[in-house]
Amino acid sequence: MKKKFFPYLIFGIATGIIAWACQEFLFILIKDGVIPSFLQSVLSGTLLGAIIGAIIGRLEGFIVYNKPQALRGTVIGGFFGGISGLFSFYLVDYIQQHLPSMVAGNTYYLDFLLASRWTIISVFIGISIGIRDQKNHRFARGVLSGIISGLIGSGLSIPIFSEIQDPFWARGVYIVSFVAIIAIVLVLTSTFGRKEWIKALNGKYEGIDFELTQDIHLLGSQIDDDINLSSYQNVNRTHAKLLKYYTGYSLVDNDPFGQTFVNYRSIKEQPLKNGDILKIGNAIFQYCKKAS
Repeated sequence: MKKKFFPYLIFGIATGIIAWACQEFLFILIKDGVIPSFLQSVLSGTLLGAIIGAIIGRLEGFIVYNKPQALRGTVIGGFFGGISGLFSFYLVDYIQQHLPSMVAGNTYYLDFLLASRWTIISVFIGISIGIRDQKNHRFARGVLSGIISGLIGSGLSIPIFSEIQDPFWARGVYIVSFVAIIAIVLVLTSTFGRKEWIKALNGKYEGIDFELTQDIHLLGSQIDDDINLSSYQNVNRTHAKLLKYYTGYSLVDNDPFGQTFVNYRSIKEQPLKNGDILKIGNAIFQYCKKAS
């Protein structure tokens, strides 16, 4: 779990720093008169949502070197993040300017409105992750992670902005914390609804689970293989395939040198059962299946 958790946390912190830096640059442009000040709230929300959504959307594909998934996640995450940021920041700005009676003298309601912007962004980013993976249970998982991280992040905004007096540092601490929370919750909810997966037992991916959701998973050193094993020795292009049948997955050898094994026996095709050890070149995995 530690090896799986750590890259998500670092990625979340780095994403938060990037988003914070971009927002502060936007504020400098507005202060210098390059961008009209009345657009500050809307542009800030759109920029933050798009950056956080795009980078978080590509997170899983980036970590396991799945280029198509990373690209799809970047586009979908950036779009949904940007739209949610635009909508949520504009809505709160509109209420403050055109419906002042709703927030006049009620700091708790104003704090709730300001915090709700981040919940909306988080939920839409979760939705984008579900759409990226095109599976019902992963869609539900994305929405669940978005709601949880949004509620935690929104609740965190009130004490941070209350305790840190300098707006510059308050914004930075909050944005970094918010994105780190999203990344952490993604890990914690990653097993929700999961049925079959393979766990890497050695090498670069050791400790990382690859969930099996497609009818065919290609494993090999080719850049567009579903599970990219280019960092392992003796792995060739599209070295093996995992084929889904009614009863579960079967491992199929696609290597001319026969370097595909189940429980350390060379195979051409082998139906898998829970706990089987797979060896593809020098990469070793364990096939896991949740009891029905």
